[in-house]
Amino acid sequence: MLKLSVWVQQRLGNGGYRPLKNKVDLSEKVDEADSSELDEYVEVHEVEIPHRHLSWVKHLKKLVVLLPSFLHPSSPTEKPADLHRTAWLDGLRGVAAFFVVWHHMSLIWFPWSIHNGWTSFRDPLIRFPIVRLAISGLPNVMVFFVISGYALSHKPLRLLRQDRRAEAYDALASSTFRRHPRLFLPAVLLCLPCILAAYAGAYGDGARMPGAAVPTQNPPRCATPWQQALDFAAAAARLCDPFSGGAIGWAYNNALWTLPVEFRGSLVVFGLLLALARVRSAARLSLVLLVAIYCLCFAHWAEFLFVGGMLVADLQFATAETGEDWGLGLGLGLGLVLPEGHGAGSKRPRRIRAIVAVALRWWRRVLECRALQHAASLLSFLGALYVLGMPKLDRGGADTPGYRALAALIPERWRTAGSPDHFWPAIAAVWLVWTIGHAPFLQRAFTCRFAQYLGRISYPLYLVHLPMLHSFGFRMGKAFLGLTGSDTEVRYLVGVAMAAAVVWVMVVWVADLGWRFVDVKVVGFAAWGYGRLGKRTGGR
Repeated sequence: MLKLSVWVQQRLGNGGYRPLKNKVDLSEKVDEADSSELDEYVEVHEVEIPHRHLSWVKHLKKLVVLLPSFLHPSSPTEKPADLHRTAWLDGLRGVAAFFVVWHHMSLIWFPWSIHNGWTSFRDPLIRFPIVRLAISGLPNVMVFFVISGYALSHKPLRLLRQDRRAEAYDALASSTFRRHPRLFLPAVLLCLPCILAAYAGAYGDGARMPGAAVPTQNPPRCATPWQQALDFAAAAARLCDPFSGGAIGWAYNNALWTLPVEFRGSLVVFGLLLALARVRSAARLSLVLLVAIYCLCFAHWAEFLFVGGMLVADLQFATAETGEDWGLGLGLGLGLVLPEGHGAGSKRPRRIRAIVAVALRWWRRVLECRALQHAASLLSFLGALYVLGMPKLDRGGADTPGYRALAALIPERWRTAGSPDHFWPAIAAVWLVWTIGHAPFLQRAFTCRFAQYLGRISYPLYLVHLPMLHSFGFRMGKAFLGLTGSDTEVRYLVGVAMAAAVVWVMVVWVADLGWRFVDVKVVGFAAWGYGRLGKRTGGR
């Protein structure tokens, strides 16, 4: 106010203040002043404010970037980004990653018994069908693989169905080029802190919580940081070997056994897309279905999941082209019904085509009822979840009510291959993605903000959670149990719940940082590399 008084005095003359009759006189004089002069005054006035703490304020503002992305300030006029058509896949992947973290938490804090099949209604709720998926690892990983098969084939299949083969070939080449760095580069970069953690002895060194199912990881602890870095590099080279093909247990992060399997399955999808690029759509559907059946017959469970994801994506395109309900997609997949324009010259017996036409007309009338559609989709969804959550045979799966018949139907070849627990969950994972893909009302559960956020950070979340659990999580569990005690079940649960709350905050925070500063950057780097090295059309 003092500066304002001086300014008014200068405007009215140098002879001092002129007596004002009322406050209106002052406001009128100020309003008559040139706005540019007011701006000049404001600027001078702001410069004269002390700036002793401005440098600290600037540094603090820079630290905002370290907060989780959902805590960043946003403009009130900023509109949320529109969700793309397959956004539900991202949400489903995020929910599956969320459950994988709970699975590994259950292993370091609880006994194996919570993973047993349920025997009566007096058992813990977590052992009940469907509910048990919240702490199941392998079924959720299988959902990952189906989603990958779907996502990798979605764009090439769409372009092929639009007869844009040149663009489809380019998209396929780009995906193949970028797949290895997309998978392995974030894994290595986000696990670099494991070098210091192992050297400092931050891991649990093979110890375990009271009654826990598994001990903590115990990577080799070297004498010097340089030796530790070399050991990590050798382990990372084995993990990133593109020709290994099989699952590799990694001492620094055992959850990454899925990456070589993911890479191999991706190459299977790329190979199928290339081999069938010039095949008619209906024939491609039939051939992909036969490949999936072959994988199922010969116990190639991972390949079946990727090929199954590709089959689900192509089925959705087929049903979208014909404009029919999802039930007709099964007929298209079997090659019994052709989209309009592809039936000319067909040599199928007329009797078979007539029977199929009658059956599909009946099926169309049934599906015209919206309530019946929702009921059928919901039953299919629950059925897929029920089969997906089948307990392992060594955890009482063959004796669990509701699963005995399924256990008896597992093919002998799968038992001989040592993977009987993979048969039914693999089928259920494809079944689940297929059901959600044809039920928009089910997709809403995976397009909410929480599921979409989990989808964005799902890959970094998967990469960082296990080292953090076996180091920070283990020590938090010990610390909180020291406060609450573990002599009773209630005290143990309270201590573990407090530890889980702290661990989840840290894991999500680190995964968020990993998503923004590593995962997104690697995706851009791989695309940049392909753009720089790729051959342009008509160029060299």
